[in-house]
Amino acid sequence: MAPILKEGFWGKTTSTIDWCETNYEVSFFFAEFWNTISNLALIIPPLIEWIRLSGQRIPSPYLLCFALLIFTGVGSFLFHMTLKYEMQIWDETAMVLEGLLILYLLLQTLFPTFTLKPIVKYELVLYGLSLIAVYLTIKNPIFFQLGFAIIHFSTQCVGWITCKSRLSSSKIFWSAFFLNYTAFVFWILDNNLCNYLQCFKSYLPFILHLFVHFHAIWHILAGYGTFIFVTFLIHAHLKAQNFKIKGKISWNGLGLVYD
Repeated sequence: MAPILKEGFWGKTTSTIDWCETNYEVSFFFAEFWNTISNLALIIPPLIEWIRLSGQRIPSPYLLCFALLIFTGVGSFLFHMTLKYEMQIWDETAMVLEGLLILYLLLQTLFPTFTLKPIVKYELVLYGLSLIAVYLTIKNPIFFQLGFAIIHFSTQCVGWITCKSRLSSSKIFWSAFFLNYTAFVFWILDNNLCNYLQCFKSYLPFILHLFVHFHAIWHILAGYGTFIFVTFLIHAHLKAQNFKIKGKISWNGLGLVYD
């Protein structure tokens, strides 16, 4: 069942995607209320960790991953709040930039003496620019989703190699992996079971509606999974460089701690 086409504060929908959540059902100011507020999972944890780690000896490109995750969360927040094409492009472009930066930094950590490193950087930039340029022309969300899936799958593969190389904790990697792919299951279900989810929601009190908005759950799980993956990346970098920051580096399930 397609979402009900109802206009609210932001007027006519111009995005190329309109998710399962009924438009302006909860608030006149939020096109998709639950899909909007769930993006706080992409904003608050990396913001706290970015502030907390900014005084440590961590190179700025690694902290930039947290900043880009926040940027992605803000873009997604505005996209789902307005369902405007411009906000959709913000959201999706930020996802590409975030994924490519993480992939490059992982490769840099795993192969610190890799002689073709500058070429890899330019190739990743070219891939990202080409993906965005072609997507702006075609405007087919399937094209973007496939292009981003390549980036995500490559990142997971390099992360697994990094994990096998004992450069970082397997606990951090598999926690991020589990959250990201559980999120993907919810994304698939939201796209294919919309009729059933909308029907089931009618029997639930408002406070429980979040649990049948599977795209919102995708935001929460994928956002926190990416946050943990960035933590994995920073942990691998610190171990590779033999940094000693206030003692032993460990992970407490939320962020890096220095015992």
